[in-house]
Amino acid sequence: EKMCLLEGAEAGLALASGMSAVFSAVAGLLNSGDHVLASRSLFSSTHQIMTRILPRWGISHTYADPGRPDTWESLILPNTRLCIVETPSNPALDLIDLAWLGDMCRAHEIVLLVDNVFATPINQKPIAYGADLVMHSATKFIDGQGRGIGGVLLGSAHLMEDLTFFVRHSG
Repeated sequence: EKMCLLEGAEAGLALASGMSAVFSAVAGLLNSGDHVLASRSLFSSTHQIMTRILPRWGISHTYADPGRPDTWESLILPNTRLCIVETPSNPALDLIDLAWLGDMCRAHEIVLLVDNVFATPINQKPIAYGADLVMHSATKFIDGQGRGIGGVLLGSAHLMEDLTFFVRHSG
């Protein structure tokens, strides 16, 4: 509830880890044949999900260069269902204009998931810029580094209802 208040989200889930939050969002929303548009600058374990796990289920992805926002829209496919970014990114600290990205995703009816772990809701509130979902590795700044492992997934009540169902039945 505190994270929902900090991020301006309607609903949220506490999870076992940040990667559990990423995986739950991706696996809970996507189906075989779907496509993900992802920033090239993502946490390495998120890259592993994109490149090694999702293809086994028939889910494809395309990486977009965070420094070339003029190219992103051309990478959207008819089956693009999710856009995932981390800004500032770990470890490169690449930045993405969330207002621009939120507008683009909304125009194409694509769910926007923002990993807000580095900025925290103290410095950035992605939902205010059009993000549908926000995730955190609570192990990082939310916890204060290393005392515990946790993850948080936040968003609209509608999306979180579907994701809560997925998490409840998948562990």
